[in-house]
Amino acid sequence: MEPIYIIALISFLLGVFGFIITQFWIRPILRYRKLKHRIVSDLKWYLEAQRHEIKDKIAREQIRARGEIIRGHGTALTDCFSYDLPPWYKLLLESRHESPIDASKHLLALANIRNSEHGERRLEKITNSLKIKF
Repeated sequence: MEPIYIIALISFLLGVFGFIITQFWIRPILRYRKLKHRIVSDLKWYLEAQRHEIKDKIAREQIRARGEIIRGHGTALTDCFSYDLPPWYKLLLESRHESPIDASKHLLALANIRNSEHGERRLEKITNSLKIKF
């Protein structure tokens, strides 16, 4: 076999291997990390607004809408963890004591909380579950 065919075969195999790694490992992990960052930014805004106890009707609607977004983040976090992440990364998260499923439960409950003290406790549970810092 000529060297050009060997090189073409090796480059094809490396391309296939790289595609598989990118598609099934790197992209899901990056999606998970991006979702965590969105959760952090939305939680900051939502809890700051809850602390101020705004009386304005439009602002309350914005807070309610952000609560629905946070609820969606909880669902997306569960889906990402259950279906997208590779098994070895799930084990890595477990070894770090990071639990996206527990955080998702608290995110879903946070959207219904009206008391800022209860929200602070939920926030603490979420940050402990996801190992995030504000």
